Amino acid sequence: MTPEERFAKIEEHLLVTAEMQRTSDRRWEERFSRHDGQIAALITIAEKHEAGLQEFRAAMEPILERMDRFIRGMESNGHK
Repeated sequence: MTPEERFAKIEEHLLVTAEMQRTSDRRWEERFSRHDGQIAALITIAEKHEAGLQEFRAAMEPILERMDRFIRGMESNGHK
């Protein structure tokens, strides 16, 4: 095989490899763009969930404190 033939084969190989890389990159970008929206939606759901948990904790804290005082005998149960 002459050097020119070798060079032609190397050039052909590089062209095929470059095209395969472009195709692969395009497919990955498509996948990422599809999942970006899903990830954003999940983050929004998680933030809403966290806000709900904080509200729940804030509402439960006085109840739990009162139960704790009652169990320790520091507060009556409302009956005389």
